[in-house]
Amino acid sequence: MKAVLSFTTLLSLGLTAKAANLTLVQEYSGPNFFDKWDFYGDTTAGINGPWNGTPPYDDTTSGDVFYMGRQNGSSLYSVDSTTGHAFIKVDNTSFVPYNEKRDSIRITTQDSYNLGALFVIDIYHLPWGCSVWPGVWTKGVNWPNDGEIDIVEGINRATQNQMALHTLPGCNASTGSLTQTGTTGTTDCSPTSGCTVLETNTNSYGPNFESNNGGVWAVQLDTSGVNIWFWSRADIPPAITSATDSIDISSFGNPSAAYSSSTCNIGEFFGPQQLVIDITLCGNWAGLESLYADTCGNTPQVPAGGDPNSRCVHHPHLRRCFAFANVSTVHRQCDQQRHCRLRNGLLRDRRHQGLLFQLYT
Repeated sequence: MKAVLSFTTLLSLGLTAKAANLTLVQEYSGPNFFDKWDFYGDTTAGINGPWNGTPPYDDTTSGDVFYMGRQNGSSLYSVDSTTGHAFIKVDNTSFVPYNEKRDSIRITTQDSYNLGALFVIDIYHLPWGCSVWPGVWTKGVNWPNDGEIDIVEGINRATQNQMALHTLPGCNASTGSLTQTGTTGTTDCSPTSGCTVLETNTNSYGPNFESNNGGVWAVQLDTSGVNIWFWSRADIPPAITSATDSIDISSFGNPSAAYSSSTCNIGEFFGPQQLVIDITLCGNWAGLESLYADTCGNTPQVPAGGDPNSRCVHHPHLRRCFAFANVSTVHRQCDQQRHCRLRNGLLRDRRHQGLLFQLYT
């Protein structure tokens, strides 16, 4: 079970409905990576209002973490002065007693991006293992009314990424002829699960993602639809590896997930989007008993009389941390690795792997 997330740079490019060429408008990288992000622990306690000294818990997915702020969570994120890699992780030194939560980080871009945006995300490693739930997603400024796009989500020991849209009632995934390579699951985008597409590439999450040195996602938010592409490291197209201040998407091929405007009016259900990166434990997906059992069985055993979610902080095999590393070029690889293991209530560092993240609109 491994737990590191690794991005290149986040880039945002401008694009019209039928345009293939996009121009770089934003990049998050290097020593100033965190400057243009808001920390959940500073700005809000989520949907429940100000937290008055107690860090906000994960009230969006009921995860067993507290989201810290820029100051009180400073030990959970950093930028390596030599490599320029930026790291985000869960607290890996504190003993967490029963029925308490572990400190983590959730960050959101201060800028929002309108229809016509393309996001390119290069990730070298994703957290995986029992209780783990990493997320890279976008949300409308007026969330949840302005929609949500789940780009990267995996839980426990799953081997494939799941993508989804979340909207108000009236938006649906198409069930007709599709050009996507992924497998459509639920089609109504308004329930809690959203309208889902499962990536068929088994290198998109878990140990295979790690052993193949990660990969790249591209997300198009356009009036014509929402498209999400994924490529393993060896298959990243030249249009991305050679991109500098512009990118041509005409050679991308069929997306993993294609949400057509024919069954969802994108302009109606999606407002300007902010990018969100977080790490949580268990919660209402990774911690759901049936889904947890699918890949983790009955490990770990819950203490007699204990809350089943206690595994999230007491899990004897949990390796849980995030790492982001950013460079100015999308092809720069990270040279370090971090693994975390929870033993006897302590999350211990094993190795480091960098993470890079880029954005275009």
